Amino acid sequence: LDGLRELRRLCPGRDWRLVAVDVPYPRFLDEVEAVQQLALPARSHMDINIAAALWFAARGEGCLVDPAEEVPEEGEEERTPIS
Repeated sequence: LDGLRELRRLCPGRDWRLVAVDVPYPRFLDEVEAVQQLALPARSHMDINIAAALWFAARGEGCLVDPAEEVPEEGEEERTPIS
């Protein structure tokens, strides 16, 4: 959320949207092999984490943080599901 706040500060005229993607760890484990294959040849934990974030975000499933409202502090999010 800090990144969204910073983007809004730097470019206030742009319409920023944040889609929060919350993936349960068991679901990640179910798909980690596919993620690892896409992250090749890099196999560090950071590479896998970045690849997993892109893998799940690309599905467009998550919750939209309303760009017209103030970004809530962590743990206070009111999310609108999207898919």
